Amino acid sequence: MGHKDRVTANMGSGIPYRERATECLRIAESIIDEGMKTIWAKLAAEWIALAEQIERKNVKLDHAAQQMIMSAQEHPVVFEQADEEEFVQRSDIDEKS
Repeated sequence: MGHKDRVTANMGSGIPYRERATECLRIAESIIDEGMKTIWAKLAAEWIALAEQIERKNVKLDHAAQQMIMSAQEHPVVFEQADEEEFVQRSDIDEKS
């Protein structure tokens, strides 16, 4: 699994929210009382809104992760061990490495 995949996987998915919305709609269809139908339909709409919010955040994170990866590839940072407990950033990296 690549870095981009790990970022998205850690943020969750909109799928469980959409499943809850589907269940709410199924319940709404089985109810006779119009007031209760409306409540369940509104609840379904809220679950869908949450799914869309999660999915939008995932897209933004995917883009940010890609930008970070590209930046790291263009400008690598190298650390070397200064002693047994400390690492320091090397500043003498030539452009070819």
